[in-house]
Amino acid sequence: MAFVITLIVATVISAYGTIRSKNMVEASNEAYINSLAKELALEMDNFIQLQKGYLDGQVSALTLIGDYSEKSTAAFTFNMGISNEYMLYSYFNTLQDSGHFTSSDGWIPPEGYTWENRYWVKLVSEMETAFVDFPSFDSGTGNIVTVLRKRVMDQDVRGILNMAIKLDELSQRLKSYAIPKGAKTLLIDENGLLVAYHNPEIFNNQPEALMVNDIIEGFNEDVSTFELEDQTYISSKLNNAPWTLWISVPTSFFHSGVSETMSSFLMIYIVTFIISIFIANAISRKISNPIIHLRAYAELIGSGAYAEEISSDLLHQNDEIGQLATTFENMRENILQRENELAHNYMEIQALYEEMAASEETLRENYDALNLYKDQVEYYAFHNAKTGFYNRDYLIQTLNNRAQSDDLKGDALLCLSYKEINHYSETVGQTILELLHYKIGLAVSKHMTQDESIPLYDLAIGKFGLLLGRGHLNNIYNMIQDIKDEVASMKLLDTSTIKVSLAVGGILLDRKYDEINQGIEVLEKAESAMLSNQLNLSHESVITWFDDELHQKRRYESQIESGLFEAIRRNEISVVYQPQYDQNKRIIGAEALMRWKHGKLGNVPPVDFIQRAEKLGVIDQLDQFVISEVLKFQSELKEHHDILLPLSVNISVVELLDPQFIDRIEVEVEKNRTERASLIFEITETAFSKNLTLVKDNITKLMEMGYRVHLDDFGTGYSSLTYLSEFPVHAIKIDRSFVNTFLEKPKVSNVISAMIDLANKIDAQIIAEGVETQAQLKQLSALGCFIYQGFLFSKPVDRQTLITTIINGYPVD
Repeated sequence: MAFVITLIVATVISAYGTIRSKNMVEASNEAYINSLAKELALEMDNFIQLQKGYLDGQVSALTLIGDYSEKSTAAFTFNMGISNEYMLYSYFNTLQDSGHFTSSDGWIPPEGYTWENRYWVKLVSEMETAFVDFPSFDSGTGNIVTVLRKRVMDQDVRGILNMAIKLDELSQRLKSYAIPKGAKTLLIDENGLLVAYHNPEIFNNQPEALMVNDIIEGFNEDVSTFELEDQTYISSKLNNAPWTLWISVPTSFFHSGVSETMSSFLMIYIVTFIISIFIANAISRKISNPIIHLRAYAELIGSGAYAEEISSDLLHQNDEIGQLATTFENMRENILQRENELAHNYMEIQALYEEMAASEETLRENYDALNLYKDQVEYYAFHNAKTGFYNRDYLIQTLNNRAQSDDLKGDALLCLSYKEINHYSETVGQTILELLHYKIGLAVSKHMTQDESIPLYDLAIGKFGLLLGRGHLNNIYNMIQDIKDEVASMKLLDTSTIKVSLAVGGILLDRKYDEINQGIEVLEKAESAMLSNQLNLSHESVITWFDDELHQKRRYESQIESGLFEAIRRNEISVVYQPQYDQNKRIIGAEALMRWKHGKLGNVPPVDFIQRAEKLGVIDQLDQFVISEVLKFQSELKEHHDILLPLSVNISVVELLDPQFIDRIEVEVEKNRTERASLIFEITETAFSKNLTLVKDNITKLMEMGYRVHLDDFGTGYSSLTYLSEFPVHAIKIDRSFVNTFLEKPKVSNVISAMIDLANKIDAQIIAEGVETQAQLKQLSALGCFIYQGFLFSKPVDRQTLITTIINGYPVD
């Protein structure tokens, strides 16, 4: 058996080696021819590139000469032929104004034979590189040539420098290359014309030339290798000319060396066969018998009989059989050891199982605790952690779920707040505010306990929600009035009583809501109605319902809020200036006012967008834009008109709370080279209610740096005198609300008189806003106010109108 296996192996190896060697020899020969084709193509490529480079150099030389007369170009092209041993001749074509072209040899084409009559003229005149033309017969010299052409563009002169190369020169180069015996080389252009042949005499031997031409007609441009009769053709394309190099070798060349290789392997096979006979006999005596014994022992181990040991004769053999016997013996001992370990492990598993059974109760307890924690998480996900009422998220989820099931139609959503919330937010602490919120929630909830189907939703500090079914709408006004009476006077901490005016808004859900996240939209509409009721200070409306008017108002506000973010980028924000006059009717300053012309809404009043800009966090961008425009205007006044006009800008509390505000101002002032004293910041009393310390620091720093500060809307706040004692402002502006009524109300007139006296005592200017009549002007002057701003003098105007007014000095009647 061993002999048969060895013989088969030797036969397979020999056969495989013979076939493999045959393929390798053929592949090697083919690779050699492919490599040779690429090498010869590269050599020809380099030759053509060299000639192109020579032509490029001659074009540059001809351009430098600049003389394109027939005599000069003829001499030039003659010298080219002398300096280039591969060139037969050269000549130069120039294009004349008449549309003809002339040659450097003096030949003038007949009438009608123009530049465009030759196909290559337009092609070459548009190419940056040299153009290689197809082979042609030159009747003047009797040679077959190919022409290299390169355009010459020098100022107004256009031309083509031509260089003719004899094809037998290319053939001589092919002839010089070493190729296998019986092989042939030839160059073919893209039109199938013969360019060069390894035998230069081909161009003078008509029979052989015809034979080669027949071969060329059988070429296929899409393949790089093919066989024709007893020849194999292999090609390689050139890069610098539209030519392909072909090598033809006898097909028998690829099989040379195969028979010698097969003979060698036959001898190897015979030797291997003889050796196999001796090896098979030795294997039979040395390996087969011991393996039979080992097989019998392996069967014993497989049946579970581990007690019997392997004979010592096998264990002490100093060969592979001995090693295999030793391995079997070690296997037997390891199996016995593993059986003992398994028995021990089984006892440990039994003990562990009993321990796990004892821990089952602990795991059950932990599971119960986890469920309890899960319930708590779910509870706090939909409840306010401080009040225990349902939260805003739960209301939105409820609205969405019921909208999907068409269970909202006919219901009503109410939002409740109180009208004093903004005041209490600024005057009482957070603890008192949260306590008031909780007690109002308890009061509302007490009225809902009679019907558990009306849950209370905690939406935010000072804001609650009620979702009422259609059955509760008939009694809704009485229910809300009872709640209002309940919370009108809330007692806190058993010592103080606080006034609460309930504000209620709602929306009647009288249509089907089936859109995704419809709950958010419904809630926002109810909150809009509540806000409208909150701003109604007359207390006449118990509930404000969301209707078309509120919808349009909310849409208008949404357009304003969304448009604010893009207003500056779209150049919709502009700055106008309302002049300030003294008692002699001279302009002594102006207030910069912001205007917004919305792309769709048109002119938006400042009252509609200033406060929203503060809430949306874009007021700082608007303020910075106004300041930048004002400083540019001051720079223009000073540079072009030699006018130094103080201009005031309104600053929001957001800017005063920004630590980087002053740094930004300084950058703008430095960039525009304006004076600090001419820039005035107008601040309102409400700015001090946010963060007095930070606001005070910024205002003090501004004044120390030389900027001027005016207190705007004086008298409309709660602590005007306190702020005047903290900040020695440069001017006080009387609010227009006082100016509008002081002629009819003596008490208001007395207040204005007191303001003027106060300004005089603290050495501050007094400026009256909103002066619109001569009677107001006369009485203000009598009270001692001598700086005025209002429509009586001028409405807000653009910068150019203000410049014209200042320069012309228009008086005010």
